[in-house]
Amino acid sequence: RASERIGWVPELPIFETDFKVIDYFLYIAGYYGISVDSAKRLAKEKLEMLELGNALNMKLAALSQGMKKRFALAVSLINDPPNFIFDEVLNGLDPQGIVFFRELALKFKSQGKAVLFSSHILSEVQGIADKVVFIHKGKILGVYKMNEIADIAKPAIILKVDKVNESLYVLKEFGKAEVRGESIALLDPSASTGEIVKALLEHGINVLELKQEEKGLEEFFFRLIKDGGN
Repeated sequence: RASERIGWVPELPIFETDFKVIDYFLYIAGYYGISVDSAKRLAKEKLEMLELGNALNMKLAALSQGMKKRFALAVSLINDPPNFIFDEVLNGLDPQGIVFFRELALKFKSQGKAVLFSSHILSEVQGIADKVVFIHKGKILGVYKMNEIADIAKPAIILKVDKVNESLYVLKEFGKAEVRGESIALLDPSASTGEIVKALLEHGINVLELKQEEKGLEEFFFRLIKDGGN
């Protein structure tokens, strides 16, 4: 059955709240034909892994939202499926829980398992995903591999120069230049840093400082929205 090959964690896990944690785990394990003794050992292993070892005899109604999300993660691991679907799984997790999920997802990847998850925390998506689907207001803006995003989202060049106005005139030939405090940011540069510095020097402009500012997934997403997905 398809359900046996998928571990699923919804955004808002809903359980029979009168159940104790251990009893509900055993109840779900029974669907997969796991014996009670094996299910008890599995429950101890998975719940301790999710730092819920002390909650075995708590009622589900007493769990916080973050604990419920961790419990749902534990349940999704019962039959060791090859595929996982996580809907906004990071919502409700504390920082430690987010780190755990990141490490868990990377572990699944290394084991050849497929992980499909939705999230608004794009910094975490960037650290986990191989491929990203960008959705805005129900519309798919684009599907990109992470290495494609790295190629498209060229790092901005941040410069400190001794002649700001003259620099803006020169830099417009290499991309969009904008003033940021005492620095100039050159967005989507069309040439190497060496070529840009050479052009500035040829115009009698001294470069006092230069660094590259990597673009994150969030900035790339907003750019897609602005461009309408093109």
